[in-house]
Amino acid sequence: MDPFNGDIVSMVGGVNYDISNFNRVTQAYRQPGSSIKPFIYAQALETKKFLPNTLILDSNILLDQGK
Repeated sequence: MDPFNGDIVSMVGGVNYDISNFNRVTQAYRQPGSSIKPFIYAQALETKKFLPNTLILDSNILLDQGK
């Protein structure tokens, strides 16, 4: 990314596009995973729901999904 204007100047999505014709950067579906955590934590801090020293339990949960 160009730090002055935000343009994307390069991207890497695999070893060799010519072999598979699949661009992992633009065509692969990805889970947001931990990359979304800073945004969620920032919102929690801004709304004063949590303090910087608040312990957040990060354990597995099972959702019933209405069944």
